[in-house]
Amino acid sequence: SEQFHVEKLRQAFLSLMAKDLQTPLQKIQISLEQLERNSYGALSAQCQKKIAESLKTLKRLSAMVSELLLVERLQEPGASIELDFYSIADTAAAAIQDVEVLATRRNITITLDCIREEFKFDSAKILRVLVNLIANAIKFSPRGGQIIVRGVATANGFSFSVTDNGPGIAPEAAALLFKPFQQVTAEDGARGKGTGLGLAISKNLVEMHGGTIGVNSQIGKG
Repeated sequence: SEQFHVEKLRQAFLSLMAKDLQTPLQKIQISLEQLERNSYGALSAQCQKKIAESLKTLKRLSAMVSELLLVERLQEPGASIELDFYSIADTAAAAIQDVEVLATRRNITITLDCIREEFKFDSAKILRVLVNLIANAIKFSPRGGQIIVRGVATANGFSFSVTDNGPGIAPEAAALLFKPFQQVTAEDGARGKGTGLGLAISKNLVEMHGGTIGVNSQIGKG
């Protein structure tokens, strides 16, 4: 269809743009970091503050470019996963540790309820999926909220779930969650910051394992 063709053109354009931006952004970051370290002479406190703000913005842009390139790599025919036996409890614990700072800032408690069994999967990729899911739950949870990360055995292997007590999202918004470049607004009007690629990347990574990913949300219940 025409809409599909336009979407493919947009993704190709963004991928090309990301590749062209990567090297210049790296050079700018190196220069700013050298300025921050006073490599070219002492700077005033005001200059240091502006450089720190610029670096923060630049790192966000670099992260966006990296995610765009990752989306492209995952869609290539040769994309692969490295399977081995890992503990799903250890992988989930590592993901929680990665987002601990985000949770602490909002006084959010994360509880892990996971079986201690090993399964064959790509630990680094599933770790990234869990980090994306938990970070997303943190964004939309109220201050002082609760998040539960569960891991259970299934007939075909294992399954993870991330449950929060946020405002929930409408069914029509839930349908867009795992599409690239989509920013979903929760029922309370909250809108996550980011590229809109994290959950799309997670979907690709899960499907590379032969699995599925989805959302079950009720308005007012998370």
